[in-house]
Amino acid sequence: MKVLIINQHTNNFGDDAAGYALVSELVNRGHEVAITYIWNKNGTKIPFEHEKVTHYDSLNVSRDTLVKEFKLFMLGREGYFKKLKELSKLYDFIFVSPGGANIGIYKDWTYLANVIVARMANPNVLFHLNTVGESNSKIFNWLSRRVLKKCIMFVREKRSFDFLRTKNINSTLGVDTAFLLPRQQKELTENKILTFIPTQLSNWHVDFRSSNDGDMLKEQILPAIAEFANREGYTIRILPHLYSSEAESTFLNMVKDHLENHAAKAYIDGGVDSFFKYDERVNNSELVVSMRYHGVVLAVKNQTKVISLAYENKMKECCRYAGILSQNIDLLNYDNNKFKTLLNDSVVSNLYKEDHEFLKRMASKPMDFIDLYNR
Repeated sequence: MKVLIINQHTNNFGDDAAGYALVSELVNRGHEVAITYIWNKNGTKIPFEHEKVTHYDSLNVSRDTLVKEFKLFMLGREGYFKKLKELSKLYDFIFVSPGGANIGIYKDWTYLANVIVARMANPNVLFHLNTVGESNSKIFNWLSRRVLKKCIMFVREKRSFDFLRTKNINSTLGVDTAFLLPRQQKELTENKILTFIPTQLSNWHVDFRSSNDGDMLKEQILPAIAEFANREGYTIRILPHLYSSEAESTFLNMVKDHLENHAAKAYIDGGVDSFFKYDERVNNSELVVSMRYHGVVLAVKNQTKVISLAYENKMKECCRYAGILSQNIDLLNYDNNKFKTLLNDSVVSNLYKEDHEFLKRMASKPMDFIDLYNR
């Protein structure tokens, strides 16, 4: 069977992990795969090369050209959306790549337009374990509901499942696609490593644009981590989550400087140039403190102790279905005393009860569906 994946994000090790997991599973099941990307500024792509995989990494549209391209499409002229429509006709299934709330709080018009055009050309459009919700635009929400009712919906959050049910849209609940990846074997080291995965939320997240998350980081989170690391003898590894055009180099250096100002031993791991190494670093940590969603997902996959500093519900959901909900702290209602308690408890606690095979089965639901549908 031939599958076209649309709206694949990149320049982000978490999105790369989920995208790689999806493509790998499809190829292992004997399917042919093609991938189109969204917001791909530098022509980067997920690191999967195979004779059955085609990357359309040059087929792209930007916010600056979106309106122009849609006008060309409505007039029936050559352009990005006409190419996407013609491409969509060639495949048995269209998978909307696993991703965040582009249809929801991010209100991503390009993402939505890609889904609409693909569905115009192909009746088999499947959302592969996405987050879906409501935006602040009535027009966007109306268009979303119209197309989602015509798609096959698999979601990774109970909140998304409940939301779609209120809109009379059928869906199936699963978990994050990255749980299709194998669990890593831990390597024993003499050094005690606390891996910290930070992000500058006010730069990109809609819920934090009017907040000064830098103050919370500098005045509460970083001093708490430094104090704990000093007392327990940890070295703090600062793990980059974004790369290429999205890299947060200046921000990560600020984090390192503030940790060192509190006498902590800290370094930025500049050797991470792929999600494989990102996953390996998460695995080979005594403790992970993550402000990024897939930092939590990969820690759970590898059964590494983790504290989730959640910018969104999806991080809480991951902790919930992994059986470690108590390890989650909502950054919009941040409690530094709870954070310090979780740090201290991590020295003796044994978190995990759920096994990886259960989560992998839940992440396999869309694949099992298309295999059964096409028998």
